[in-house]
Amino acid sequence: MALLKEHVIPDASKKMSWAPEIVIQMDNARAHTGSNLVKEVNDYGRTLKPPVRIELQPPNSPDTNLNDLCFFSSLASAVSKRHTPNPDILAKEVTRLFNTWHTTEKLTKLWAIKTACLSKIWESEGDNDYKLPRLSSGRAGRAEGRAPRNKPQ
Repeated sequence: MALLKEHVIPDASKKMSWAPEIVIQMDNARAHTGSNLVKEVNDYGRTLKPPVRIELQPPNSPDTNLNDLCFFSSLASAVSKRHTPNPDILAKEVTRLFNTWHTTEKLTKLWAIKTACLSKIWESEGDNDYKLPRLSSGRAGRAEGRAPRNKPQ
Protein backbone atom coordinates (compact mmCIF):
# COMPACT_ATOMS: atom_id res chain seq x y z
CA MET A 1 0.00 0.00 0.00
CA ALA A 2 2.83 2.39 0.84
CA LEU A 3 4.43 2.00 -2.60
CA LEU A 4 1.13 2.78 -4.30
CA LYS A 5 0.28 5.75 -2.04
CA GLU A 6 3.77 7.26 -1.97
CA HIS A 7 4.98 6.64 -5.53
CA VAL A 8 2.66 5.04 -8.08
CA ILE A 9 -0.51 7.06 -7.47
CA PRO A 10 1.18 10.47 -7.05
CA ASP A 11 3.29 9.91 -10.20
CA ALA A 12 0.27 8.76 -12.21
CA SER A 13 -1.80 11.69 -10.92
CA LYS A 14 0.91 14.17 -11.87
CA LYS A 15 1.38 12.73 -15.36
CA MET A 16 -2.34 12.26 -15.99
CA SER A 17 -3.89 15.27 -14.25
CA TRP A 18 -6.00 15.81 -17.38
CA ALA A 19 -7.74 12.42 -17.07
CA PRO A 20 -11.29 12.18 -15.73
CA GLU A 21 -10.22 9.00 -13.87
CA ILE A 22 -7.02 6.96 -13.55
CA VAL A 23 -7.33 3.19 -13.63
CA ILE A 24 -4.33 1.14 -12.52
CA GLN A 25 -4.40 -2.47 -13.65
CA MET A 26 -2.82 -5.11 -11.43
CA ASP A 27 -2.61 -8.83 -11.76
CA ASN A 28 -4.36 -11.08 -9.28
CA ALA A 29 -1.22 -12.25 -7.50
CA ARG A 30 -1.95 -12.53 -3.80
CA ALA A 31 1.09 -10.39 -3.00
CA HIS A 32 -0.44 -7.58 -5.07
CA THR A 33 -3.98 -7.79 -3.78
CA GLY A 34 -3.33 -8.54 -0.09
CA SER A 35 -6.05 -8.80 2.50
CA ASN A 36 -7.92 -5.59 1.62
CA LEU A 37 -5.41 -3.80 -0.59
CA VAL A 38 -7.69 -3.14 -3.57
CA LYS A 39 -10.50 -1.84 -1.34
CA GLU A 40 -8.10 0.37 0.64
CA VAL A 41 -6.52 1.81 -2.50
CA ASN A 42 -9.90 2.39 -4.13
CA ASP A 43 -11.25 4.10 -0.97
CA TYR A 44 -8.16 6.33 -0.91
CA GLY A 45 -8.31 6.91 -4.67
CA ARG A 46 -11.89 8.18 -4.55
CA THR A 47 -10.67 11.15 -2.47
CA LEU A 48 -8.21 12.29 -5.17
CA LYS A 49 -8.52 14.56 -8.21
CA PRO A 50 -8.62 12.85 -10.64
CA PRO A 51 -9.98 9.79 -8.84
CA VAL A 52 -7.77 6.69 -8.96
CA ARG A 53 -8.92 3.09 -8.80
CA ILE A 54 -7.44 -0.38 -9.11
CA GLU A 55 -8.80 -2.95 -11.55
CA LEU A 56 -7.55 -6.51 -11.48
CA GLN A 57 -6.69 -8.13 -14.79
CA PRO A 58 -8.64 -11.25 -15.71
CA PRO A 59 -7.02 -14.45 -14.38
CA ASN A 60 -4.50 -16.16 -16.67
CA SER A 61 -4.43 -13.26 -19.12
CA PRO A 62 -0.97 -11.70 -19.29
CA ASP A 63 -1.82 -10.28 -22.74
CA THR A 64 -4.09 -7.75 -21.04
CA ASN A 65 -1.30 -6.43 -18.81
CA LEU A 66 1.06 -4.00 -20.50
CA ASN A 67 3.91 -4.94 -18.15
CA ASP A 68 3.57 -8.69 -18.77
CA LEU A 69 2.90 -8.31 -22.47
CA CYS A 70 5.80 -6.14 -23.50
CA PHE A 71 7.35 -3.79 -20.96
CA PHE A 72 9.38 -6.38 -19.04
CA SER A 73 10.50 -8.21 -22.18
CA SER A 74 11.39 -4.94 -23.90
CA LEU A 75 13.41 -3.79 -20.88
CA ALA A 76 15.03 -7.23 -20.54
CA SER A 77 16.08 -7.06 -24.18
CA ALA A 78 17.81 -3.73 -23.59
CA VAL A 79 19.47 -4.99 -20.40
CA SER A 80 20.74 -8.14 -22.13
CA LYS A 81 22.76 -5.95 -24.52
CA ARG A 82 24.76 -4.62 -21.57
CA HIS A 83 27.62 -7.03 -20.96
CA THR A 84 29.15 -6.84 -17.51
CA PRO A 85 30.07 -9.56 -15.02
CA ASN A 86 29.80 -7.04 -12.18
CA PRO A 87 26.35 -7.32 -10.51
CA ASP A 88 26.60 -3.81 -8.99
CA ILE A 89 27.23 -2.22 -12.39
CA LEU A 90 24.43 -4.32 -13.90
CA ALA A 91 22.00 -3.22 -11.15
CA LYS A 92 22.87 0.44 -11.79
CA GLU A 93 22.40 -0.08 -15.53
CA VAL A 94 19.01 -1.76 -15.04
CA THR A 95 17.91 1.15 -12.83
CA ARG A 96 19.15 3.69 -15.39
CA LEU A 97 17.37 1.93 -18.25
CA PHE A 98 14.17 1.60 -16.21
CA ASN A 99 14.20 5.31 -15.35
CA THR A 100 14.72 6.36 -18.98
CA TRP A 101 12.57 3.71 -20.66
CA HIS A 102 9.22 5.51 -20.43
CA THR A 103 9.50 7.76 -23.47
CA THR A 104 6.27 8.82 -25.15
CA GLU A 105 7.34 7.03 -28.33
CA LYS A 106 8.08 3.76 -26.49
CA LEU A 107 4.84 3.85 -24.50
CA THR A 108 2.83 4.63 -27.65
CA LYS A 109 4.29 1.56 -29.37
CA LEU A 110 3.69 -0.67 -26.34
CA TRP A 111 0.11 0.62 -26.00
CA ALA A 112 -0.52 -0.16 -29.68
CA ILE A 113 0.63 -3.76 -29.09
CA LYS A 114 -1.69 -4.12 -26.11
CA THR A 115 -4.59 -2.64 -28.08
CA ALA A 116 -3.96 -5.10 -30.93
CA CYS A 117 -4.01 -7.96 -28.39
CA LEU A 118 -7.29 -6.73 -26.90
CA SER A 119 -8.76 -6.65 -30.42
CA LYS A 120 -7.66 -10.27 -30.95
CA ILE A 121 -9.21 -11.29 -27.61
CA TRP A 122 -12.42 -9.51 -28.63
CA GLU A 123 -12.44 -11.19 -32.08
CA SER A 124 -11.98 -14.62 -30.48
CA GLU A 125 -14.86 -13.86 -28.08
CA GLY A 126 -12.60 -13.99 -25.05
CA ASP A 127 -10.86 -17.23 -25.92
CA ASN A 128 -7.08 -17.45 -25.67
CA ASP A 129 -6.43 -19.42 -28.85
CA TYR A 130 -5.51 -16.36 -30.95
CA LYS A 131 -2.08 -15.56 -32.31
CA LEU A 132 -0.35 -12.55 -30.85
CA PRO A 133 -0.28 -9.75 -33.40
CA ARG A 134 3.10 -8.64 -34.74
CA LEU A 135 3.29 -4.92 -35.34
CA SER A 136 6.10 -3.28 -37.21
CA SER A 137 7.49 -0.27 -35.40
CA GLY A 138 5.96 2.05 -38.02
CA ARG A 139 2.53 0.50 -37.70
CA ALA A 140 2.73 0.48 -33.90
CA GLY A 141 3.79 4.11 -33.92
CA ARG A 142 0.78 5.10 -36.01
CA ALA A 143 -1.76 3.12 -34.01
CA GLU A 144 -4.15 5.26 -32.05
CA GLY A 145 -4.20 2.91 -29.08
CA ARG A 146 -7.97 2.63 -28.70
CA ALA A 147 -9.79 -0.60 -28.03
CA PRO A 148 -12.71 -1.38 -30.35
CA ARG A 149 -16.01 0.14 -29.23
CA ASN A 150 -18.16 -2.49 -30.93
CA LYS A 151 -17.66 -6.18 -31.29
CA PRO A 152 -16.11 -6.94 -34.70
CA GLN A 153 -18.43 -8.79 -37.11
